[in-house]
Amino acid sequence: MFNAKMRKLKDDLDNLSQKAIALERQVSSMQTILANMVEGVSALDADTKITSWNPAAENIFGILKNEAEGKFFLEVVRNSDIDVVISKVLQNKEFISQEITLIWPFQKIFQENISPIFDNDNIQGCVLVVHDITELRNLETIRRD
Repeated sequence: MFNAKMRKLKDDLDNLSQKAIALERQVSSMQTILANMVEGVSALDADTKITSWNPAAENIFGILKNEAEGKFFLEVVRNSDIDVVISKVLQNKEFISQEITLIWPFQKIFQENISPIFDNDNIQGCVLVVHDITELRNLETIRRD
């Protein structure tokens, strides 16, 4: 009886260990994907504190990951237009996509996509994906002219 319980416990621990290894691989894979994206990606909690900030976000906003994570989005990126959209996504629990223009340090045009993050039906935060479309808009202007 005791040996059977020990075997069951060992099997359960082995199973848990295998699941932990698989989860570590998934996390590593996701970190690699985020690190190599050309789009700026930032994850925010329900209070708009930054929980994740990829290298492209560092380049777009000119703010390093260690200076961004753990701080409120508006504290890091002083742009009320983006902050208003983030608040709408968190309040309405709906995806929003729009174009924005950032002037500082030089004018750039971005497509921002903000999606809510849910745990069951509770909103946990959102993901902001920012894609630089400045060159595309410039080419469209040249074509029109």
